[in-house]
Amino acid sequence: MRGHRKFWVLLLQISAVCVLIFLLFSYVVDGENETAVDITREFSMTVIDSSDRCHYCDLRENNFKLKEPQPPAQSGFYSVDQTLLYAATIPHNVLSDGQYVLEIPYTMLAYIDVWVGTGETYHKHRSGMRVAVNDRSIRDNSNVFPLPENTDDLHIVIAVATDGPLEFKVLLWSQSDWILQQSLVKVLYGLFFGILLILCIYNIFHAIVLNDSSYYYYVFYLLAHSLIIGAHSGLTKLFLWPNVGVLETQIMYLAMALSTGFGLAFCMSFLNIRRKAPKLYIAGAFIISVNIVISLLNLLEIQPGLMMQIYFAFSFVGLLYYTAVPLWFYIKGAQEAHFLILGFSALAFTVGYTTLKNFALVDNSAVIHDLLAIGLLIEVFFLSIALVQRIRQMKLDKQKAEQRLQQANTMFTQTLIENQEKDRAELSAYLHDSIGHDLLVMKQRIERKINSDTRELMHNCDQLISNVRSLSSTMHPHVLKNLGLEAAINQLAENAFYRTYVDWAFNFQIQEKKLNDKIQITIYRTVQEAITNILKHANATEVFIVIQQKGFNVVGEIKDDGNGLNLHKTDQKSSGLSIMRGRIELLKGSLNIQSQPDEGFSLTFTIPL
Repeated sequence: MRGHRKFWVLLLQISAVCVLIFLLFSYVVDGENETAVDITREFSMTVIDSSDRCHYCDLRENNFKLKEPQPPAQSGFYSVDQTLLYAATIPHNVLSDGQYVLEIPYTMLAYIDVWVGTGETYHKHRSGMRVAVNDRSIRDNSNVFPLPENTDDLHIVIAVATDGPLEFKVLLWSQSDWILQQSLVKVLYGLFFGILLILCIYNIFHAIVLNDSSYYYYVFYLLAHSLIIGAHSGLTKLFLWPNVGVLETQIMYLAMALSTGFGLAFCMSFLNIRRKAPKLYIAGAFIISVNIVISLLNLLEIQPGLMMQIYFAFSFVGLLYYTAVPLWFYIKGAQEAHFLILGFSALAFTVGYTTLKNFALVDNSAVIHDLLAIGLLIEVFFLSIALVQRIRQMKLDKQKAEQRLQQANTMFTQTLIENQEKDRAELSAYLHDSIGHDLLVMKQRIERKINSDTRELMHNCDQLISNVRSLSSTMHPHVLKNLGLEAAINQLAENAFYRTYVDWAFNFQIQEKKLNDKIQITIYRTVQEAITNILKHANATEVFIVIQQKGFNVVGEIKDDGNGLNLHKTDQKSSGLSIMRGRIELLKGSLNIQSQPDEGFSLTFTIPL
């Protein structure tokens, strides 16, 4: 049930992305229609052989009436051997006072010849993807042609040749509105390329830092997108090679092949398909190889018509791979595929809608040529989120690994301390009950035969018994188990400071029944280690020990007026401090040290009850 719910939620998100693209697109279309007049329907059309170069002469002799005219084709696929001839007469009342221009928005048409005149005088203009920008009447990336100022009816003849999909629309602009609109479009495209540049730099940085090939593939994918949009919009021709015509088509084919290849490589690397699904990896590698071969054949213009059909077929296979494989991984539980699906769905919707338009299956008036840029931008947005999520997931995985390591270290330390205390207790019991008892029996036997020769032996025996008892108490405080924590610490301090010049005070303000065995032994060992350090290093005259309850914590403090130390120059990871801190942290407590040279030493620990 949960898997079905996730699927329907994902489907709803994909639908929302498609609607967003369409709304953005419709908004741009509406903005265009407010200032431009679509006069496409005013034209009639016929298709002739491209080798017939006298179509304009025939039209002029026939008073600009086409033989066997038909409604204007706005979409479809045609070969470069065919010329689509459009003709129209625009009434003089349509062109009010002022300068006007004629625009054919689709920049991928190979050749566009336009004749404009009133009956006696005609002007020819040329544009198209295979025509250099500097050879056009108006030097711009779009196909735009100047119209003469007159009050007579205007005859317009347009000859279009294309070697791919056709998108034909004729817009009439006032020159000032067109200049404003083109300025806005160039600013928007500038923002688009700026966003891609920022994303490239950002992902190159992460590719270097993380050493993850997914980010490299994504950068090349973005660069291929940039070439596609640059070629599709005509901006690369305008700014990079204004004197070259044919190069734009070759760059477009190459960029599309690179986009498919790097997109598939990114998808396979991001989802780790090579390891998780080897067969899908082989399929993706095959699609990449075929696209590269076909693009090279296209560049060499070997069987261009056939290669174009094969190329488009494999491009759609690649698009299917984009969307189906991440969806399959997502259904299998790969959450990282979520934004990949949304991103590639945006691309699939864009390409699919454009294809339907090219086959005249949807109304061309509802779409403009900037659809591809909008779809790619939304796709890039979601793919970038996917990569950001990947970084976040890597951080979470690292944190989980660190937590598991910390838990393992904690368990190991806790087990080590418990085993150490167990061994100490056994050895202490052995010293106290066995060796101590044997020494005591030996002393009693010596006492029965006491004389001057045995007095020294008696003294040594007493000293040995005292040392064994002291060692036994140090290794495991039996008094802690028998009399409690307060008595154990009191005896510890008394034995430690006996026969020294140290004045000490001990204050115990907590009910011992609230302290379990682990807390009691931890407090005792911490105080024991602190007293040992005071006797070794502090040269103190006063020592204060306080154990008390504050809220739901037991707080202990050991202070002295000794030499103190410089915490910045002292290794706080030394064995004594490290052991104390480790014992306390095992109980989820904390240890704090405050000290200055010649200002004494203060150790405070807090352990939750």
